[in-house]
Amino acid sequence: MLVLIYKNNLDHLLIKRLKAVAIGIFSIFILLFSIMTFARYSMSEGAQTVSMLGWISLYAGEGTLNFNQNMWHTQAFTEGDNCFAFIKYILGMDTFTDFLERRDYWGPKMGISPSRFYTFIGDIYSDLGYFIIPFLLTLSSILKKAIYKKHVIASNKLYILYVWGMLCVTGFTCFTYKTFSNSLDLFTGFLIIWLINSSIGLKNKNDIFITPQYFIK
Repeated sequence: MLVLIYKNNLDHLLIKRLKAVAIGIFSIFILLFSIMTFARYSMSEGAQTVSMLGWISLYAGEGTLNFNQNMWHTQAFTEGDNCFAFIKYILGMDTFTDFLERRDYWGPKMGISPSRFYTFIGDIYSDLGYFIIPFLLTLSSILKKAIYKKHVIASNKLYILYVWGMLCVTGFTCFTYKTFSNSLDLFTGFLIIWLINSSIGLKNKNDIFITPQYFIK
């Protein structure tokens, strides 16, 4: 993300090195993902029912398939305990800080397995129900207006953009920040950014100027 923003101001050799590192990290991720997929394939009944390619396709699309097949038919909504447990906790509301306890409680009530992938939309849907549609539309509108304005991105908004990017990249499985610990890490990150931007009070110290060429199509 930072490379895309600063690409017009970075040395060409540095950009090449960063690309090489990114390709290396991505290759390692693909390798680990492949090993895990092959292991699950060889140890399950899928080895006798579908081909390897079919198994990989099902595995990659597991979240979407589970959402369509199961989440639409949930018998109860998790009332914020699935994705927003940390928020409920700091507000003094009853919730679960242990995701295993949450699964044991809500699984029988929902009538579907809480341990499967349902994509990040499915996880939020389990909390908000059909209100997820106005929720996502409102969130997208706020992000669009807050992050990009007059070719300037503040560091706190850059962090929001990073969080949204992580959510979109990993969202085909689940809501990345749904566990209590991940939500705590997210809150800590926002707190650190806020402290950096407010500790000294220098004017515009948190603004990152983006060259106009970046936005020219």
